[in-house]
Parts: sequence; C-alpha cells; structure tokens
Amino acid sequence: MAGQSQVNPDKEFRLADDECRSLVARILASREFQRASRLRAFLTYVVERKLAGTPEEVTETLIGHRVFGRPATYSPGEDSIVRTEARTLRQRLERYFAGEGAGER
Repeated sequence: MAGQSQVNPDKEFRLADDECRSLVARILASREFQRASRLRAFLTYVVERKLAGTPEEVTETLIGHRVFGRPATYSPGEDSIVRTEARTLRQRLERYFAGEGAGER
C-alpha cells in the first residue's frame, strides 16, 4: 500500500539499539542525506539521546544549542531553526522510506 506505514499503530515498534544505529547509518549514507550536514547532525542527536535513555534532552532549546550552535540566549519563539529543520528532516525521511529505504522495517 503506497503511502501507508506498514507499522501497526496499535503496537509499539522498536528496533534493538544496534539495529537502530545501523538503520540511522544507512539513512545518513543515503543520497537524500549525503550533503545535508545539519539534518544529519539533528537526526544523530535525537536518536542518540533516545538510545542513551535521555529523551528529556530532546527539546527545542537544547537542539538549538547543541545541534545548531545557538547561543545561551537562544529563544525558540524568536528563532524557528529547530522547527524549520524538523519539518525538513521529516520530509527527507519520508522520501528516504518511499524510495531508497522502501525495504526497511
């Protein structure tokens, strides 16, 4: 079924940490992400925080500081870099899974 996720929305789908890191490595090596250094850093940061058991570090402010180098005075209300890049990241991931990564779990 084109355009529909094969994941059952009623069941949690979770890859083992090593499988997740392998998937991320394949995504980062794809044509869709090869030249997108900021998106690569964003995806890597979010996945590593989740795998490290510190998802509370995945906030707009912390991503602004740690991934995009915004200063301590960074205000997400005044600078939408994280929201803008999150939208772009989602779009690229959708394209990856619709194309090059169509065979991924």
